[in-house]
Amino acid sequence: KRCSSFWEGMLAEAHKDLQGGDHEVQHVKYAEFIKEPLVVVQRLYKDFGWEYTDAFDQALKTELATLNAKRAARAKEKAASEGSESQTNQSGHLAHTYSMSEYGLDEYSLHSRISWYYDIYLNEKGDDKEDDKKAE
Repeated sequence: KRCSSFWEGMLAEAHKDLQGGDHEVQHVKYAEFIKEPLVVVQRLYKDFGWEYTDAFDQALKTELATLNAKRAARAKEKAASEGSESQTNQSGHLAHTYSMSEYGLDEYSLHSRISWYYDIYLNEKGDDKEDDKKAE
């Protein structure tokens, strides 16, 4: 609960800081970044007007392929050590699911406390919790 209060406060402080000037800021959903990292990075570069070179694109793709291979190997090792097939996502990574109740949190009250952030920065209401509950 302390952690959720901390991040609620951090979001409020960031919002206050952003009101005071001309800041180049993008807000990225974690689930979107995990699902499509290359697309998100390309969009950020475009939005900020940064040069996205072929060399950078290739380096990023190589790094993502390396990370994906390592994650898939860890998922396979974990499944073998548990003696059963663990649930994996479409990339072969272990799928992680989290529940707020596991941490003594009430999902409705937490989302209602930070729905303003979704409304302002993510252009959506804070009631689409499915992506927030599962991060792969």
